[in-house]
Amino acid sequence: MKQENEGPQPVRERVNDFWLRVGGITALNIFLNIFFYLHLSQEKNIPFWKIFLLSTFFVFLSWEVTRWVVLQVRKRFPGLQNMRTRIIRLTIYVTLATVALSIFKVWFQDAIEFYGEMNSGIFDYFYGFGMNMFYALVITGIYESLYYFPPMATTARRDGVAQTGQSPEPVRFTEEPGQSALSFQ
Repeated sequence: MKQENEGPQPVRERVNDFWLRVGGITALNIFLNIFFYLHLSQEKNIPFWKIFLLSTFFVFLSWEVTRWVVLQVRKRFPGLQNMRTRIIRLTIYVTLATVALSIFKVWFQDAIEFYGEMNSGIFDYFYGFGMNMFYALVITGIYESLYYFPPMATTARRDGVAQTGQSPEPVRFTEEPGQSALSFQ
């Protein structure tokens, strides 16, 4: 006997996103270094390579933690039918993870005396939170967009057939219809 769907069921998926991670971390790090961290080299007399290494570490950490949160929430609330719940949960969990990462970032910078002395105030925590939230929003947006497009294309094709009776040209984001553009296995 088939049971009715009693809520979201966990979905096991393997994400093949190696190049997205490598390219995304690299691009985000270059962007941040040019537009947000380059001035530290002049103002605080910190060698650029130190700034670049530290920002690479924190971009990597932010990417991996945010990616993990996105995939965990997606396992629990898969598909377009759970989009609202998933986005609400992502907002909560990504914000909590970002707060933790921000506290760790300021603590770590103080511990290694990155700026030459320990002088972190409340502004440093808010600034760190803002920067980490920026990373997290970009990363979450990328992963969720790649997750939504294939199912939406399948729905659009299905609706087009229902309305016109004719099958439009297929939109192919992946090899399998309804599969994510990240090539899930």
